[in-house]
Amino acid sequence: MRVLVTGASGFVGVNLVEALLARGHEVVAMSLDAYPGPGRMTEIRGDTTDTALVERVMREHRIEAVWHGAAITAGAEREKREASRIVEVNLLATVRALEAAARAGVRRFLYPSSSAVYGNTAFESAGPVSEDAPLRPMNLYGITKVAAEAAVLRLAPALGLEACAGRINAVFGPWERDTGLRDTLSPHLRLAGFAKQGKEAILARGAERDWVYAPDVADAFVAMLEAKAVPPVAMNISMDRLWPLEIMARALPGLKWRYAGEGEEANLGYGGPIDRPRRALPPALIKERLGWSPAHTPESACADFARRLSR
Repeated sequence: MRVLVTGASGFVGVNLVEALLARGHEVVAMSLDAYPGPGRMTEIRGDTTDTALVERVMREHRIEAVWHGAAITAGAEREKREASRIVEVNLLATVRALEAAARAGVRRFLYPSSSAVYGNTAFESAGPVSEDAPLRPMNLYGITKVAAEAAVLRLAPALGLEACAGRINAVFGPWERDTGLRDTLSPHLRLAGFAKQGKEAILARGAERDWVYAPDVADAFVAMLEAKAVPPVAMNISMDRLWPLEIMARALPGLKWRYAGEGEEANLGYGGPIDRPRRALPPALIKERLGWSPAHTPESACADFARRLSR
């Protein structure tokens, strides 16, 4: 299958390109900056807000499926400075890419959404958060993801495309780095930085998350691409259980770490509030519909990531 991957230089994008190439697919990797990973693919530098370019790429390369991952993962400061740009990239460019895909004869359009769509819902009440839970995003990034996934799932069938969205939970893993478009790096990568600097990490108690490993996320989208048919729904992509960051801390040789004492704060971000327990976002729907479940446990994912970081 010929697949266009936008946002291909982002770390989830790189993992997806690697997984697609390993499965024998032809990949066109499009991004603002150079693709950093290995493999033989067609690389195109460009901005996905340039709809004419996006459509030309789809037509010239006879694209059959699109994974539209180009996005700005904005923190609070960037929201103040670049609100219009964030909406343009995350929402408007997504709708325009979908329309371009329909005109170019693309068959399937996959949208990588985010657990940020749940917002406060993931930190209130108890029990797992299913895909039909209320969407209450806490920031502009989450707001644009809610709107974009809803637009894709609404418009794609009307335009003659198959579409599906995957709500990626807090993700970490290979190829993560500061690209200038992702303001919040995973605490796992930050722990690795602490280890290199000889800096002590102070972890928060009771801040377990169902972090998911990037290669598993890539495999989930490969399952969507290769399925005979995909349901026009949004599905959670996450680990099956909540787990503590201590597992990553223990996997990094030489890292000095401890839990915060009473009245003391953690010295790295967790990607959300840590004063309230996080509810799990089980991948029940994607397991039921497509047979996907993460190949890694928290322990094996952290061990693998630590090995890769040490190379």
